[in-house]
Amino acid sequence: DVSGWSVLAQLKKDPEIAHIPVVMHSALDERSTAFALGASDFLFKPASHSNLSETVLRNLRRNEGVNILVVDDDVETRHLMRVAFENEGWNVIEEVDCNQSLKKIKKIHPSAIVLGLNMARMDSGDFLTQLDKKTDCQNIPVLALANNNLGDDERNALMNRVELLVEKGPRSLDNLLERLRALINEELIKTAV
Repeated sequence: DVSGWSVLAQLKKDPEIAHIPVVMHSALDERSTAFALGASDFLFKPASHSNLSETVLRNLRRNEGVNILVVDDDVETRHLMRVAFENEGWNVIEEVDCNQSLKKIKKIHPSAIVLGLNMARMDSGDFLTQLDKKTDCQNIPVLALANNNLGDDERNALMNRVELLVEKGPRSLDNLLERLRALINEELIKTAV
């Protein structure tokens, strides 16, 4: 008996077909496992015809030239984001240090920045202030990923400075992906017109 997980693992091991998007379809919430094994997307059973069609079309339409800068000092978080974002067809640049990422931004021209808020080397507020000072970087959307220990004042201040504030939890990656897809599709539409 062959499971969908073993088929996915085999597909992603073969270099000739590993690039082909795979959508996992399950009744259980196993998105993290699916993305970790290389799935491009995940659908809950039962999926409607329109949801299935939209998901397949989205995964066939790969986004070349999209750079996502992930700034977080947590290795596991960066890895999970890398796998999920690369499965979208996006280039992922990882950085553990806010100062280094500020130096790289001009060179890599990210489409968006995913910023971990609880890093040791630089306060996220300082990073956002430095980013705002760079006139060529002011329009780069920043999506912030926070632990659940934000106070109301800190949360409100951040909400005014970032595109999206997501607290770490079971749906945080889904929320980031949903907003990034929308932002990138908006940008692709603007550049096509």
